[in-house]
Amino acid sequence: TLTAKEIILPRFPQTSPSAPSPVASTFSLPELPVSVLLDEIKAEKITVGAPILGQELSFVLAGQAQLETGAGKVALNVTRLDRPKDTFALAGGYSNTKRDLQLELSLTEADGGLVSGLIGIPGAPSLALDISGNAPIDDFTATISLDTDGSPRLSGDVTLKAAETSDSEDNPSGQMNFAADI
Repeated sequence: TLTAKEIILPRFPQTSPSAPSPVASTFSLPELPVSVLLDEIKAEKITVGAPILGQELSFVLAGQAQLETGAGKVALNVTRLDRPKDTFALAGGYSNTKRDLQLELSLTEADGGLVSGLIGIPGAPSLALDISGNAPIDDFTATISLDTDGSPRLSGDVTLKAAETSDSEDNPSGQMNFAADI
């Protein structure tokens, strides 16, 4: 169990200018010598300051997570405290050995929500975004739908596929091709 009564993040963390640059590599979950099971993840109130998302907001977080022998699962639910119709849910899993990715993401906002404002949708309408997929990560397709004010605006599939290589190894660089049919 991992719980907190209140978490306050007023600004981005300060980083050292000499921090190393991130390097891309093939995705994998950490292989730990022990299993990690969080049967309850809960924060009664998380406050994010205006410098991070352009406005201060508070939300509640609930979920669970598991990591065992290179396989992981997570389920998280977030609800804004001041706008209870604004919700975010994520359920997913991944296995290093099978390289299977499961993803279910849902975002719902009433009119004037954070995401519609951040991405600049005129009038900041209500929105519903759903993304789902379940396949090997080297040939993963996610189905996406976006509705605003209850009307469908965008739907289709987004695909990640391992880049074909000329040698006999299976994509040693981890390069992926991206395609969208929307």
